[in-house]
Amino acid sequence: KQDLCYEKNTDNSTDNTLNLIKEYENNFITEKDFERIKNLGFNCVRLPVWYRNFMTEDNRWQLNARGFERIDWVIEQCRKNDLYVIIDMHGCPGGQSTNHSTGVIGQNKLYDSSFNLDAMEKLWVEIAKRYKNNPTIAAYDIMNEPFNNTHEPLAESDIAIKETNKVYKKMISAIRRIDKKHIITIEGIWTMDILPDPEEQGWENMMYQLHIYDESQDMIDKRIEEFLETRDKYKVAVYAGEYNS
Repeated sequence: KQDLCYEKNTDNSTDNTLNLIKEYENNFITEKDFERIKNLGFNCVRLPVWYRNFMTEDNRWQLNARGFERIDWVIEQCRKNDLYVIIDMHGCPGGQSTNHSTGVIGQNKLYDSSFNLDAMEKLWVEIAKRYKNNPTIAAYDIMNEPFNNTHEPLAESDIAIKETNKVYKKMISAIRRIDKKHIITIEGIWTMDILPDPEEQGWENMMYQLHIYDESQDMIDKRIEEFLETRDKYKVAVYAGEYNS
């Protein structure tokens, strides 16, 4: 996009790396996969993205970044197969936990860094600008599994709840300045108890999310009950963003 300030890359080794990633992406998922998803009866694809799909390690826009190009391609494949897309920021600048799923293991440097928070906001603003009128987009998933219980502090700790919701508020405010149409989903991960009353926050068009990896029927039933209670209490949609039960 013309309003992005790109840094030109003259490093041949980096170019070779980007070409290798391009080949990997082109073959990791293909048009046939979306047909299979549709034929299996699903109606939505949760698309994980990493900030490095768009930015360098020091948060400059990449000249050769294929992030938006790949999202555009996924959206088009989903549109052709009557599927919706949820854009999921799976790896945030600096890392939102120490877990490997952020893209870099052992970090947790998002919350106390204005540099990383500004980069994350800048990226969500660009995503919202690009897709605000796209009917194939079902929702924006602000941040995957903050404080993923890999190391201290745990996701349900007071400090984690405070820092997680601080990021949610900042990103929701930024997105809503651009896009008031699309649903925004935020994650309690393992419990809805950490998520605030959306009415008190002035949030509308929200979907609250849990991930379910419990093994016992009692715990799975408990999660489902929590979904229903939260839906009725806060008048929000509810969503299992990940599950393996």
